[in-house]
Amino acid sequence: MDVERLRLTGKDDEGDLVIRLGDGRFLVVEAKNARFEPAAFVGEAETERANFAKHRGLDPAAVDSVVIVRRRGANWRRAYVLTTVEAYFELEPQ
Repeated sequence: MDVERLRLTGKDDEGDLVIRLGDGRFLVVEAKNARFEPAAFVGEAETERANFAKHRGLDPAAVDSVVIVRRRGANWRRAYVLTTVEAYFELEPQ
């Protein structure tokens, strides 16, 4: 597994980290240490996933995204991981 820290690119931001999964797939990670707003966080991660795929000419289906939200008073291993049911179970969009 290969992890890379991504640079801020303004309105075309691509997330905070990308993990190359080794099978031609990527996982874009949006890291948050802020007031818990799951819908906004997941929406941002989905936009950044699309930006990452577009900027690299990748099939969007090869790029997934999650949000990692730090829990106050806990170390990073106790953080929350957010995504949608659709993405988690790899369901077709409706």
